[in-house]
Amino acid sequence: MMVDCMKCYRLHRLGNKLFCPFFDLQPCHCGYHKLKVPREMPTTPKRKKKLKLEYHFRSIGTLCYQNRKYIFEKLQEGYSKCEIARNLGTNTAVVMRFLDSVSRINGVTLDDLRKCDIEE
Repeated sequence: MMVDCMKCYRLHRLGNKLFCPFFDLQPCHCGYHKLKVPREMPTTPKRKKKLKLEYHFRSIGTLCYQNRKYIFEKLQEGYSKCEIARNLGTNTAVVMRFLDSVSRINGVTLDDLRKCDIEE
């Protein structure tokens, strides 16, 4: 459904919002507002950020590198580093070093790795 709003040459659309510095003035001293705007602005669905990760050359071929997809899936599911290491049958320090290396090389935090989709 369309609604008539006031028209002003200072009226701007910023994303899903309309902005005019003179909306509060009645009547607007810049001119009459006449713009057809839907009552409900369409919203865009939030997408998960995708990361394309790079790995240190020393980590390639290690147990963690071979199981990196599993590690990132379990991180996103909320598993701790200790639980992931236990499921892989390795020491927690090995998983921590791998994740720290990936974070440092790509300039992301562990929280970013938990929230983002990892591309291979």
